[in-house]
Amino acid sequence: MIVQLQPEQISGYWEAIKHSMITINRIPEVLQRDYAIKILERLLSGKLQCWVGYTINEEGERLINLIYTTSILGQDEWGFSVMSMETVYGFRRIPMEMYEEGISALKKFAKATGCEAIIGRTRSKRAREVMLANGFEEQHVVYRLPI
Repeated sequence: MIVQLQPEQISGYWEAIKHSMITINRIPEVLQRDYAIKILERLLSGKLQCWVGYTINEEGERLINLIYTTSILGQDEWGFSVMSMETVYGFRRIPMEMYEEGISALKKFAKATGCEAIIGRTRSKRAREVMLANGFEEQHVVYRLPI
């Protein structure tokens, strides 16, 4: 099941969210505290959305499998909006059905908020496969030079 967390629910998932974003974005240890504070501010203000995919085990406990974070970009700069998939983090191998459910939820939210497209970037071979299998088009590659 995929759910969008509301700002008041963030604290219950904060450690998992923080871990996923620091790991995916390879934030150096010296910058992690400040980065986490900014991410938390964005989540609590609604500028960054968080989506959690979970299953329920035999004991009835929720197991977090997947965390998406998204933001809405571009309205002020371009005159139209896009949803940016900021992070996609799996805590274990994710079945394609859960990814598809997540992308479907993101599409509904993006459409409801007036977005023209969903964009994302990844260095993960699996995430690339999932995106291409779900209708995303590869448009360009991003390179990064740490300084």
